[in-house]
Amino acid sequence: GVAWQAIGNEASCNVQGFFFHTFAQAASFYNTMQAIYYVLTVCYNIKEKKIRKPLVRFWFLVFPLISVIGYNIWPLVDNAFSYSGRAVCSYEPYPLGCKAENNCTRGKSANTIRLYNTFFIMACAGIIVISVINLWWFVWRTEKALENYLVEGERLNRTQSNKVAIQGMYYAGCFLITYGFWIVFSIRKFLELPVLYWLLVLIHVFIPLQGFLNAFVYFRQNLAEIPARRSLTTFGRKIYARKNIFNSSKLRAPTESHILETNPFHSAI
Repeated sequence: GVAWQAIGNEASCNVQGFFFHTFAQAASFYNTMQAIYYVLTVCYNIKEKKIRKPLVRFWFLVFPLISVIGYNIWPLVDNAFSYSGRAVCSYEPYPLGCKAENNCTRGKSANTIRLYNTFFIMACAGIIVISVINLWWFVWRTEKALENYLVEGERLNRTQSNKVAIQGMYYAGCFLITYGFWIVFSIRKFLELPVLYWLLVLIHVFIPLQGFLNAFVYFRQNLAEIPARRSLTTFGRKIYARKNIFNSSKLRAPTESHILETNPFHSAI
């Protein structure tokens, strides 16, 4: 075989490539949908009751998986799952390095499939970054509005907006560091630039760490918040007690539970 200690055949390569790409894409899609969920519930006050409707659940929970399954049927039909030269079966024409218009026997659409997949991952990254910025802006704007109604001599501690900003950077950064090297690799491959070995090493180090990095962000925030929960609750009650000041403005009056949940990353990642 072309790989050291390679064991398998075309069928096993198809199975490996299908499951590898399907669940990698599904993980990216679910991360994106989670970011959208927090924007809807925090910034636009969409109630949990609406989120639990069957149609909404379908788009958030079912559609991401069935869509990526459907997408990866395309390379199965095109026989585009082949050995990639980097210890995994992926979207590659066969023989490896052939040109689709010349001597490829399988996977003539492999490069196009890989390109669309790269655009998809880049779109997911963009949506996640925009969502984090939107969440931070909402919290900052709410705190800014409250400043106008503080008692003389009282100062507003921007704890919430700072937490959202820091946690958001961690959350978006985890996704970007997981797939950033892979995006660079895919663009270089499309441009037919030389394969960089160190880039392959980083790809195979960080992509499997996606779950660990998300768990790190989650537990880091929860552990850090334990000593501050009491003061955070007091802050939320203070805002809730002054809710009448929001009734005359375009900003809606936040409830205590809403303020406590304004940092969306403290409950789940």
